[in-house]
Amino acid sequence: MTLRFDWKYLLLALVVALSLSLLNIALLQNTLSYPFTDVQLVQTTALMTMAFLLFYLFVQYRALQRRRLFIALLDRLPASLVSKDQNGRILYCNQSYATLFGCSAAEMFDRFESEFTDKDSVMQSFKPLAQPVIDKGQAIGQPVSALYEQASPQADKSTYYTSVKLPYLNMNQRACTLIYAQDVSEFHQYKQQAELYQAQLEKVLEASEEGLWEWDLVENKATSNQRMLEIFKIEKLESLEDFEAIIYPDDRELVHKAVETLIANQAPFNIEFRIVDDKGNIAWIWDRGRVASVDENNQVTSIVGIAMDITEDKANEERIRKLAYYDPLTQLKNRSKLQKNFDEIRFSLIEGQPAPWYGLFFIDLDRFKHLNDNYGHGHGDELLKIIGQRLKSFVCQDSLLCRLGGDEFIVVFPMPEKVNQTRLEHIETLATRLLDELNQPCQLVGSQGDNPIYYMPRASLGGITFKLRPDSDLLELRRLADIGLYRAKAEGGGGAHLFNLEEQDHMLSVNRLQKLLEKGIEHEEFELYYQPVINREGHICGAEALLRWQSAEQGLIMPDTFMPIAEESHAIVELGNQVIHMACRQLEQWQQATLSAHFTMAINLSAKQLWQHNFVDDFTNIIEQYAINPHQLIVEVTESVFIHDLQEASDKLMALKRLGINIALDDFGTGYSSLNYLRHLPLDELKIDKSFIQSMLEDDKASIMVNTVIELAKQLELTVVAEGVELAQHFELLSDLSVELYQGYYFAKPLPIDDFTAFYQSYTSHTTE
Repeated sequence: MTLRFDWKYLLLALVVALSLSLLNIALLQNTLSYPFTDVQLVQTTALMTMAFLLFYLFVQYRALQRRRLFIALLDRLPASLVSKDQNGRILYCNQSYATLFGCSAAEMFDRFESEFTDKDSVMQSFKPLAQPVIDKGQAIGQPVSALYEQASPQADKSTYYTSVKLPYLNMNQRACTLIYAQDVSEFHQYKQQAELYQAQLEKVLEASEEGLWEWDLVENKATSNQRMLEIFKIEKLESLEDFEAIIYPDDRELVHKAVETLIANQAPFNIEFRIVDDKGNIAWIWDRGRVASVDENNQVTSIVGIAMDITEDKANEERIRKLAYYDPLTQLKNRSKLQKNFDEIRFSLIEGQPAPWYGLFFIDLDRFKHLNDNYGHGHGDELLKIIGQRLKSFVCQDSLLCRLGGDEFIVVFPMPEKVNQTRLEHIETLATRLLDELNQPCQLVGSQGDNPIYYMPRASLGGITFKLRPDSDLLELRRLADIGLYRAKAEGGGGAHLFNLEEQDHMLSVNRLQKLLEKGIEHEEFELYYQPVINREGHICGAEALLRWQSAEQGLIMPDTFMPIAEESHAIVELGNQVIHMACRQLEQWQQATLSAHFTMAINLSAKQLWQHNFVDDFTNIIEQYAINPHQLIVEVTESVFIHDLQEASDKLMALKRLGINIALDDFGTGYSSLNYLRHLPLDELKIDKSFIQSMLEDDKASIMVNTVIELAKQLELTVVAEGVELAQHFELLSDLSVELYQGYYFAKPLPIDDFTAFYQSYTSHTTE
C-alpha cells in the first residue's frame, strides 16, 4: 500500500519549526550584543529547516508504524476486506481478499478485479449492488449497510460462497464502498446436507406413513404434518380440543392419563387407542409422545410425537386370536380358549363365599366316522356346523361352549342356586333336552359336488356336577365326564350317563391319587418289603419282593390302593423298572454277604412292562449292572400277560429263561386261567392263589382243586408254591400233599429290609438248633 502526503502532519511540523526558530533567535539575541549578520540568518534558517524535516520524518515514521500494525492485523483476518470507489477500483484490500484472486494485496491496489480474472461478472455486478447503497447513503447523509450473498470466482476457477456487506463511506466527499467478505462454503455445505437430510427424512416419514404432531403448551397450539391429518381424518389440528373431539369416548381417559404423566414426569408414552370419524367409522391409532422442550424451571413447554394407523394390524391380530382361540369350522371356542375362560372364572371367585355349583357335559357324535367314510368330509363338516349352531342356541349366555376337536364338544354351565329337583335330576333333564335338540334330523348339503342327504344325527353325552373352587382342575373334570361318555356309548349310544356324587367323589379321589402317584414315582417314594419263602423242611429259601408306597403326603399306601391306578396308566412301567432295580440291588448285597447260593428273589412283572419293545434288553442290562447270579432271580407273571399275544409273551419269557432266570405263574386259578398256558409257556414254578388255600379247610371243592393243581404241576415238573398260608393246619395239609414251597402270615408278613434281616437271622438260628 502507498503512503500519501498528510497535510495535518506538515502543518504541525511548520508550527514546531517556527517555534524553534523563534526560540533560537531569542537565545542568540540574549547571548550576542549585536544584530544578526547575513551568515547568521542563513545558519538560523538552515537550522529551522533541518528541525522541520526531522520532526516531520519522526511523525510520519510513527504514523507508518501504526498503519503497518493495522494492516498486519487486517491481513490476519480470516474474512476478506476490500475498499472500492464507486467505479469499483480497489482502494484497499487485505491479503485474505487478494488470496481469492491468487495475488498479493499490493498488486491489487488501484486496480479492478476484472484484471485478475477472465470473467467480468464481478465488476459488472458490483455497480448495481453498490450504487443503491451509495445513493441511499448520499440521501440520508450517513453510512448504511446491506447484506448480500453471491458466488465469488477465484483465480483457479473454483467457487466460494461469500456473505458480502456493502456499507457507504463518505470520505473527502467521495463515494466509496467497503466490502466485508467471509467464506461460508462450509456453512453452505452443511446447509445443503441438512436440506438433503430433511428431504430424506420427509421421504422416510412419507414411506412409513407416520404422522407428526407437536403441542406448544405455552400457547396451547398444536401443529402437524399432512399425514397426521390424513390418519385422524380431520382438516386441521390446531388445538388439543381438535384432537380430543375424535378420540373414542372409552379411550379418552387412557389418552389423558398418558399426556398428563408425560407432562408431570417427563416420561415418554406409547399407547394404542381408537378414534371415530363423523360417520361413525372406528380406527385404531398407535401414538408415541415425548418432551420436546422445557423452560428454565424444567417445566415442559412443548411435546412432540408420531402416530400411525394400526387398524389393519388390529384386524390381523383379531384374525390370529380367532385362529388361536376359536375353531375355524364352527366358530366355537377351542380347548385353549375354554381353559383360559375356565381359569378366569375360578380365579375370580371371592374367598369366603360359598363355592358355586357347575355342570359339565362331554358330547360326542355317534357314527360320525361312518358319515365321513361313506358320504365324504364335506357332509361331516356340515354336520359339525349344524351341531355347533344347535349347541349355541341351547346353552345360556354364561356357559362355556367348546369344540375339542373331531366330533367332541364340551359345555360348562352354571347351575341355578334354587331348583325344584336335585342337582343330578336337574342336569339329567338338561341332558335329555339337549340330546333331543341335537338328534333332530337335518339336511346335509356338503361341499361343492356332494349330493345333499337327509341325515339323522345321534349324540352321546357324559356329564357331572361339581363345586367350582380356585383349585378346580378342568382336565380332571373332563376325564370324569369322558368316563360317563364312554359308559353312555357302551350302553348303546344316543343317551347320557351322569355321575352321581358317590361316583364323582370316587373318580376325583382316583384322579388325585394318580397325580400323587406320578409325584411319588418322580421322588422315588417307593420301597420293597420282603416276605419269606419257606420250604417243606421249614428253612427260608428265598423271598418275594413286594412294593410299598411311603407317600410324603399320605404316609403308607398299600398296593391294593395304588396298583390298579398304576396299571391303568403308563406309570406301571416306570414303577416296575424301579422295582427291578431295587430288587437286583438287594440281591447283589445278599450275594456279597455269602447268603446261600440257593436263596432266591422273586419279583412281580406287569403285563405292560413285558410288552415294552426293549424289555429283554433292558432287563439284561440291569442284571449285568448289578452282577447278580440270574439263577437266583424269579420273575412272576400273571395270566394277563398272555391275553394280548401268547406267542410273543412266550418268546420274551424264553429269552429271560435263557439268561438263567426262573419263570413263575402267579395267582394260578384266577382270572383267565387256561391249561393251554401251562403247555406252551417256559414255566418253572406254579403259585396257587391264596383264595384257594384259605378255603381248603371249609370247602372240599377248593381242597380238590388244590390237590388237582399240585398233581398237574408234578406231571409238568413244575415247582408248586402255596400262597396265603396263615394257619398251621394249612401248612400241615399242604405238606401232606407234597407242596414244596410256602408263603403266608403263618411264617411272616412282608417286612422292610431291616426287619427281614433280623427275622432271617433269628429264624435261621432257630431252625438249625
